[in-house]
Amino acid sequence: MIAATKFRSRAATSRVPAAFPAAPKAGIAKVYGRHSLAVVLTGMGEDGVEGRQAIVEAGGAVIAQDEDTSVIWGMPGAVAAAGLCRAVLPAKEIAPFMREYATRS
Repeated sequence: MIAATKFRSRAATSRVPAAFPAAPKAGIAKVYGRHSLAVVLTGMGEDGVEGRQAIVEAGGAVIAQDEDTSVIWGMPGAVAAAGLCRAVLPAKEIAPFMREYATRS
């Protein structure tokens, strides 16, 4: 999972290992609040839902890779099913969305 944050119109990224699903809840949501953007890519499980919920509650955004371009739609599907996604996008549209989100004033 890669979580990107927007602060003063500059994008910063933080690579959070999948083995630590609580890290985005503890770090990204609390530190960056509404400037947070979490991206959920193909993968198994539902362990990312709680952390992504914290990001949404803090005013940040979550996007997920769509089912058609995911090898396994477990993690992105769980986040989408929970209603947490601002967008569910094909893989090739994720970077342009992140760029637009990060440069919004």
